[in-house]
Amino acid sequence: MKKYLTSLIFVFEFADAWASPYTGTDNKIPEFDTDIVYVNFGAVVEPVGTNILVTYPATELHNFGTIVGPIDANDNNFFIYNQGVISGNIITNHGEIVTQIISSDADRTNFSINPANFRVEIDHAADINFDTIKTINASEFIISDSRIIINDFTDWREWDKNVDLQGPVCLVITNSDTVHNGDVVTHAVSGDTVNVEIVGLDGLHKAKLEYIGGAWTIINVRETDYSKIDNSVLEKIRDSHSGDKLLTALDSADSWEEIEHIKNLSYRFNHKILMRPVNAINNFSLLNMIKDETDTGAGLSTFYVFSDSVKNFGGRIYVGKKYENLYFNAGFTLNSFSYKDSLNDFSGLMYGLDIKSKQFVNNLWFREILGANLTKFHADYVTDKGDIKSNPLGFSWYGAFDAGYDFGVYKDITVAPIVGVVMQNSKVADVVDTDFYVRSGGVAKYSFAVDGLKYEYSLESTLGSNGNFATGIKIGFWSVVDEAGVSLDMDVFKDEFDWRYKIGLTGKISF
Repeated sequence: MKKYLTSLIFVFEFADAWASPYTGTDNKIPEFDTDIVYVNFGAVVEPVGTNILVTYPATELHNFGTIVGPIDANDNNFFIYNQGVISGNIITNHGEIVTQIISSDADRTNFSINPANFRVEIDHAADINFDTIKTINASEFIISDSRIIINDFTDWREWDKNVDLQGPVCLVITNSDTVHNGDVVTHAVSGDTVNVEIVGLDGLHKAKLEYIGGAWTIINVRETDYSKIDNSVLEKIRDSHSGDKLLTALDSADSWEEIEHIKNLSYRFNHKILMRPVNAINNFSLLNMIKDETDTGAGLSTFYVFSDSVKNFGGRIYVGKKYENLYFNAGFTLNSFSYKDSLNDFSGLMYGLDIKSKQFVNNLWFREILGANLTKFHADYVTDKGDIKSNPLGFSWYGAFDAGYDFGVYKDITVAPIVGVVMQNSKVADVVDTDFYVRSGGVAKYSFAVDGLKYEYSLESTLGSNGNFATGIKIGFWSVVDEAGVSLDMDVFKDEFDWRYKIGLTGKISF
């Protein structure tokens, strides 16, 4: 429209170079005898005789009104810009070519002409709909510097016309279901001449043209610049960690569903994963609850926890005391862990306190534990309520209460069934997770003394209502004279994610 308004202004300013535009409804003329003919809005032009004769060698007709009757091109180059009405035929008795110029949907108007002498030029057309031009009965179409909106790409591919694409032409396909990977772009001369946009793609893919088998072919290319499709931390991760395992997995995903699934497996988006090694270490503390007098006095435990994903070195310093039938101790723990799997790689340092106790009422006993940890994670690019953080702090606490009854089944051998409840709570970034379950199991212990040394072997197993399974053995030696000893612990814990293993060594002394 701007083009025509500009033309109108140009006509009025330079009327001495062109014929005056036709206005009004009483314009009876024999011919178009200037290079540019302008028929104004509302104007009516009709021939004096049987038709209007084109007498100038190259004539442009800009029609916004109504032209009644035939127009004879008269062997001249005749260019038609038409947003009005031409009710008569365009006569081409001499084989001349008449060209209609279309720059917008408004230019798409019908008039009668021999198709063999009719050519359409679509020039500088912004978002012209293909449906408005595909039915024009012309011998040739020239499209240059234009955007063509195509609702059904099959219609373009089956458009059986002589089409010449010149300059940058963009085909905008609005129905992505009508275009498929590997479709040939018909009428395309080169990749510089035409490009393709597909509306409605999932954002992960973009259309790209590749020259395959002698034809320009649409290839859906996977977008890996996530700043273009997802306002997230991903491109920042790529800038600092080009080989990051998460990005490698995301770049191979073919759908948003798969991307969201992969993101949920990463600690950067699913912060519960950060607490998995913390909870694994806590679970072993819940398993290794107080075992009679072995935890009185003072002691130092060192241990190693491992699984396919978790590696941890830790230690616990404690002091304990026995008062009549009550045993209790308090300890400080320090753990240094790492967590690695197919998508995650982070580590951390845990500082913890715990209190354990055990009470006997004849053969009936109760045992309790309450502990808390503060964890400093070494983990980068953690999303938290719209912010991006690194090295967050995590907090967890845990507790358990068990009851058991000792049965003497043989000399120096006791067994005890166990039933109890366990609770864990953890928080990191914007996630709080709580786990509560009931567990049951049993303990078997064999202890005896020889030559001033007391030996103790024990086996403990529990099964939780949430599916957690734990088992552990202890081998202990105690010098009655020196009131010092050492024990070896080996434990196994299975949760919903993995089998975990622990090996520990404890040295203690009574005072």
